[in-house]
Amino acid sequence: MSTAKLILNVLQKKYSLRLKREAILYLQEVLADLPLQQIPETLDFIAVAYIQQQGDRQLLVTRTNLEEVVGSVLRKAAVQRGPRDRGDAAMDDDEEEVQRSVEDVAAYLQVIDAFAVPKWRYRTDEKIFVR
Repeated sequence: MSTAKLILNVLQKKYSLRLKREAILYLQEVLADLPLQQIPETLDFIAVAYIQQQGDRQLLVTRTNLEEVVGSVLRKAAVQRGPRDRGDAAMDDDEEEVQRSVEDVAAYLQVIDAFAVPKWRYRTDEKIFVR
């Protein structure tokens, strides 16, 4: 079975997504390096990610939407792999963007010393916290 038929089988029949021709060609490019046995599982993963990201509002899959979904899937995979699996390869733009977003989240987090905070007790009869 050809890659195009697999793409149409999985995305159209299983997930009821309608694909434009350019989206099919893009998926063929992305899946070209994978063995034939891994393609259906990969397509399932991409379809679920597309539905989660786009929702039911857009069942017509375009190349631009698909590029966003595949890019986010690859970023998630890069984060889950971690630095030990990357080897000595230089960080590309997607990995730098993920690192910047982690640093942005760190700005909102603050560690509080448990010994510096006064101890509070809860009074069940008054339903309040007191020092």
